[in-house]
Amino acid sequence: MIGILIDHKLVRFQQSIEFTFSFVFDTLGVPYNFISSLSELQSQDILFIYSLLEPAKQEMSELASNRIVFFVQAETDLLSPGNLSKKEIEELIKEIKLHTIIPVITENSFEHPLITYKTDGYFWGKFNFDIIGNILFHLSRYEESIPQAKDVFGRVSDASLSLFSYTKVPIVNNLLWMLDSFLKDAVSSFPKSFLIKKEFWPGGEGFAYSISHNVDSLRKWTGCELLKSLIANFYLLIILKWGNLIKQLKETSMYLLTNYEVYWNFSEILSFLDEFGVKATFFIAAEEEENLREFKYLLDDPELAEELGNIIEKQNEIALLTGIDHGDDKGDAFSKNRLERAINKKIKGVRNSKWKTGKTVCKDNNELEVLYSSNSSMIEQSGFRDGVAFPFRYHFLDEV
Repeated sequence: MIGILIDHKLVRFQQSIEFTFSFVFDTLGVPYNFISSLSELQSQDILFIYSLLEPAKQEMSELASNRIVFFVQAETDLLSPGNLSKKEIEELIKEIKLHTIIPVITENSFEHPLITYKTDGYFWGKFNFDIIGNILFHLSRYEESIPQAKDVFGRVSDASLSLFSYTKVPIVNNLLWMLDSFLKDAVSSFPKSFLIKKEFWPGGEGFAYSISHNVDSLRKWTGCELLKSLIANFYLLIILKWGNLIKQLKETSMYLLTNYEVYWNFSEILSFLDEFGVKATFFIAAEEEENLREFKYLLDDPELAEELGNIIEKQNEIALLTGIDHGDDKGDAFSKNRLERAINKKIKGVRNSKWKTGKTVCKDNNELEVLYSSNSSMIEQSGFRDGVAFPFRYHFLDEV
């Protein structure tokens, strides 16, 4: 068990600090508990101290006697989104060399991310930067709280991100890997402590990948689309694009002769997933007929209901897909409830159809009481906008 002791002087950041510690240790699969005094620790527990000031040597000696202790010194500007300007953030960037270069934001200069002092019966590990504040920086979309130009969705452009040159790697994942490695090394070198840890993945696999599908359209061929196709085919004929023309004619003919919809391909996708023994998440919209905007299908379609049943039967996940012209969170909450009633299961995740989500929409997603939001995406290129390589739940302080 890990006991987390937070400096009482950080009480105004308590919500953010506890959220971040919970994210860290829930993700690592490590049991933990927030404590208010050392008397709550068991003899084999590992102590994490998060404080404004480093303890004096005598106090360090007493705290780390017969125990593993990690100390992280808080840098409060990281706990207050918007406190640092873009220029200040860029000036504070330091690089850590792991298996790749990882940037952290800190006032400190250091050679190694962690310093350890250990002897028989004594272990003190000090982080040379605020790893908790740095993880929160990403989970809170910190830079969207800084006054600067944003698009209509409330997002800062890719090139304007302070860590833009590092977005090819998931920064938070690497910080978690580093922390996990430090924990393992500490326990292996200190026989008086032990840590029960869940595997990252069910069978103890070394890595995992996810497959997801946005079900934003189900029917390609309507009367209007057939007319458009006729005009498009004539144009392809004029410019001698024979390959594209043949493909279009084949699709149109198949629909007219067999009623086969190229977009209605659930069975093909499920067969593919079965072939490789993997599961997927299907993001489904749940708008009412009178409110149909972006998605031109209805949840109460009997054929769709059958397909959703097949998806669940094969142990795939169904999550909520919301529209690009996002209205208010009440509308999305209503859609979530409709989808839950339709599949008779609790919805755990949400995604906006085009990932065009700024801070406002992400905050609304949190109000849906889902476990994760799959809305983190670069705008103009591939990469990890929020530094995380898996869906997660954003953290935003309530507006005062």
